[in-house]
Amino acid sequence: MATFNKIINTIQNPKQCSDWRQAVIKEIEKLTGRRLLVYVSDPKKQPDCLLSLEDKTGFSDLIEDIDDGDVDIFINSPGGFAEVTEAIVGILRSKFTSIRFAIPNIAKSAATLLVLSGDEILMDHRSELGPIDPQIEYPAAGGRRREAAEDIIDGFDNAKASLKNEGPSAVPAYVPLLSNYTMGLIQACNNAKNLSIVLATQWLTSFMLKELDKEGIDKIVDSFSHHKKTFSHSRAILIDTCIKEGLKILDLRKENNQFLGSKLWELWCLYEFEFERTQIYKLWENSNNFVLAKQKAQQLQIPLRIPIPQQPGQPAIQVLPTGEHPSKKPQ
Repeated sequence: MATFNKIINTIQNPKQCSDWRQAVIKEIEKLTGRRLLVYVSDPKKQPDCLLSLEDKTGFSDLIEDIDDGDVDIFINSPGGFAEVTEAIVGILRSKFTSIRFAIPNIAKSAATLLVLSGDEILMDHRSELGPIDPQIEYPAAGGRRREAAEDIIDGFDNAKASLKNEGPSAVPAYVPLLSNYTMGLIQACNNAKNLSIVLATQWLTSFMLKELDKEGIDKIVDSFSHHKKTFSHSRAILIDTCIKEGLKILDLRKENNQFLGSKLWELWCLYEFEFERTQIYKLWENSNNFVLAKQKAQQLQIPLRIPIPQQPGQPAIQVLPTGEHPSKKPQ
């Protein structure tokens, strides 16, 4: 029977699901000889599932009773804030010598950035990384707009060049476009773009590809970070592309690794089953029977985004939850 179908037809209660997960985690640890740490979020429950400040607490608790040394981190995440990713890498690297990331399903955007801080990546035909180009949300005519930071920068530069070349006759066509942009927005785009590149370069140089020269690392980072090459922020970067680019990949499709791959997939299906039947949107777990889950609270009558009273002549602004920046959305 197919893996997920077997789980659906077998599990009758939450304890059965939890016990099954613990058994699979321990089985994987026996196969690898390494501790397995789990961090998963449900991509269907956005924005709660995104990497955010609450993940520092989750990761800190997850590793608290784990011995120093070699670990595998089982991850499923659609991404989030690069700044939080940097903090998590600091937490993990302060304790563990060797870190591998196991991706049975997805680790996109800022989660891809996190994976690039590892020493090796475990993938098979179902695994997906994603582009690390940041996405920016900003106020525009007709409502808020979300675009790739690189597209905003290029659009602004193209509009300026056209106005310079075509002269005053082009002004009516470009004024509506440029009215959406501010120098602060353009600078935020450049900062976000540069942060992703700097972090990916730093981590690949320090860990996974420390034997590779700067030119080789720059080429890999360039492939993952430029919207012009990936075309879509949601695009899947699959195992063969990762191998071709030069990342260190443990190929779970190979015969001697297939059983490990099947166990990692089984564990992901157990978490997906949990997500589908609960309000849980994030979960941390290890084989010490440590489980920390975050779930959506009941709806409050108080709005999450509270307008600040507008002063005469000033634009209205909002206080955004979880440290969210008005002009910047998570990767």
